[in-house]
Amino acid sequence: MAILDLKIFDRLRRIVQSEDRIEAFDFVRSMAALSVIVTHFEILETYSIDIDAFFILSGYLVVQMLSREEPMVNQRYFVSRWTKIIPSYFFFLVAAFLIGKLFFAEIYGENLPKLSEWKQYFLFYRNYAGLPHRWAFEHVWTLCVEEHFYVLIWIVSLAAVSRVSFRRYAVWFSCFVIVCCVIAKVQAMYTDIAEYPTYTHNRLDAFCYGALIFLFRDQIRNMKFFQSGFFCLIAGGMLLLITQIDQTTYQLGLRITSPLLLAYVLVYLTQFRFHRVFRILAYYSYNAYLWHFFILIPIVHYWGYSVVGFVIYFGGTVVLAFLSTHFVEDIFIQRRTQLFEFLFKNKRV
Repeated sequence: MAILDLKIFDRLRRIVQSEDRIEAFDFVRSMAALSVIVTHFEILETYSIDIDAFFILSGYLVVQMLSREEPMVNQRYFVSRWTKIIPSYFFFLVAAFLIGKLFFAEIYGENLPKLSEWKQYFLFYRNYAGLPHRWAFEHVWTLCVEEHFYVLIWIVSLAAVSRVSFRRYAVWFSCFVIVCCVIAKVQAMYTDIAEYPTYTHNRLDAFCYGALIFLFRDQIRNMKFFQSGFFCLIAGGMLLLITQIDQTTYQLGLRITSPLLLAYVLVYLTQFRFHRVFRILAYYSYNAYLWHFFILIPIVHYWGYSVVGFVIYFGGTVVLAFLSTHFVEDIFIQRRTQLFEFLFKNKRV
């Protein structure tokens, strides 16, 4: 790909050429991002299964990062996560708000947050803040859940005296969280207490399934059960069936089973190779997710859910994802080493 020789694509080129990536993860991440985009344009309904897939991948990768035998692993983790997530997210919040207020105020109207509500977004508790919904930014509830998991698993890592003990603690932590999440969702099905599916305590189990996949990856590789296409089809079929059976408002039954079944499908897919184009799609997926719903509102206002509307919506998402990835995310990630050395200059790096 000659275009990747341009300097702006340095980080992307390294990712595309890397031999260490799990190709199935790039495939699932890119497909999940595309799924979210077309779902919100009402082309199909995925019942937030794609979000569960994102969470499972994050759980695997974060625990993998914290399991590395390297100096100051906890500090490296903290800097790595925040230079990846925060710059693009904060840029989106500020830039999208200004664009909406200055150029499309009549269209966005009450869909943009008031200044008194900004702390919900910057402090990552929007998913618990309740009404009113600010639909231009409402999809960032997923980042709130992610940040909550990142902090919790970081605390587990801080409590560990070694990486071996961290992995042991992480197993117990993941099992405990899964049990608690299932109990929370089961009781909510019958009591309507804390039932909303964007609440962190209803979604953390997906991350923990991903964590367990990493922690038991060697055992899983040797089990034929996880290599069976037949059982994978059963898992996928059960997932589709449950989406149709559970037609309750919050689909908590689906929220219980979806992460478990998706985790099986993900493990099955890891035995296959996938085209490197999925690495490119996955590379832009985070910023595409940030911007897609903000773009959707004026597009639907002017063109409705039409073919023209979808082309403009999809194209606008791609353009903004490209710009935000290369001119915000990449810049901060390229400065990651310097930032780490500056923050911890008196300690051994």
